[in-house]
Amino acid sequence: MGQLRMASDRSVLAPTGQSAHGPAAAAPSGEARHAGSRPPPPEAAVSAVRLQLADECDAMARHALGSGITVPAWVLDVVERSHVSDEREPSDADRSLQSADPYESDEWDVTSLVSAPPARLDELGRAHAALARLVEPATPRGILLLTRGRQFGRLKWLGPVRLIRQMLVVVIVMLIAFVLLALSPDIHASSGDIFRDSGSELLVNELFYLTAGGLGAAFYALFTAYQYIAAGTYDTTYESSYWIRYILGLIAGVVLPSLVPVSSGNSSAPVTRPLLALLGGFSAAVLYRILQRLVQMVEALAEGDSKPVEQARTEAVTARAVAHLGEERLALVGELVHLRDGLKSDEPTEQAQATVEKLLAGLAPHGNLSDSGGS
Repeated sequence: MGQLRMASDRSVLAPTGQSAHGPAAAAPSGEARHAGSRPPPPEAAVSAVRLQLADECDAMARHALGSGITVPAWVLDVVERSHVSDEREPSDADRSLQSADPYESDEWDVTSLVSAPPARLDELGRAHAALARLVEPATPRGILLLTRGRQFGRLKWLGPVRLIRQMLVVVIVMLIAFVLLALSPDIHASSGDIFRDSGSELLVNELFYLTAGGLGAAFYALFTAYQYIAAGTYDTTYESSYWIRYILGLIAGVVLPSLVPVSSGNSSAPVTRPLLALLGGFSAAVLYRILQRLVQMVEALAEGDSKPVEQARTEAVTARAVAHLGEERLALVGELVHLRDGLKSDEPTEQAQATVEKLLAGLAPHGNLSDSGGS
């Protein structure tokens, strides 16, 4: 990268621990005396927050202007006072030293920071917030990664995103392997049965399924990442999830053709083993659901022996409850018959009322009966 630009009697230096690709040029003593009689101020270190705000504001402003979005003049002024274009274009050797992902390497563009008069940190914060609202739903991180990937990334002709470049290389290798393995005479409609084939023939078929699953997994990863890249919301934090998903697709591409029974010898079957490998690579969740269903079936078989015992226990509890209810009903019938006989024999009203209260107290919850309930 180029040297840090000096403006008037100020200097901008990279902080301790920051990677700055180029030494800071010290102002000659003659120029310092020519600029003024006052001694230069002490050297100030540029914070990582300022570098990040400046780079993201510059990337978002370029994106907004290129997309036809109206950017307020004060925002452009802050961006202009934060970054300026160098007199010369950086050489390829300088660009190769800078990473396309500043969030991982902390290699921020310090060569284009304005040293006099620099934008204040609060101005950068307000400009950053305003630009972030303008470029929504895109994110500052995603826009900066795409911008720097086009400039500094290796194999940038394959795309501005590192994951896409790596995945495309993997796809090219998988495609070549898929074509070469398909030329083998061991690949035919009835091949690939792990219970019937063996040796080199089975190995060639398994490698063929592996490449088919890899192509399906790569297709899913590229298609998913493309949606985030197009929206400007791509984040390198989730790169590992794409590779995990790719490995799961390879596993599904090998296991699924061996797990799902396919009628061998029938070339007109709607589902073939290579197709199962491709589908398993594209959607590893299919293999997960199949394995989960098999686990449920095994659990059902294991629990089958205990079901009669549980059913007998439930029936016994129900029978005891029915018997207890029958006893209570018989006792109630006996009390009502006794009350009827007492009323026929002209039993005193107080005694009949006491019998009714006793019956109601036995039927009421908690054995209590309010006056309103009694009336």
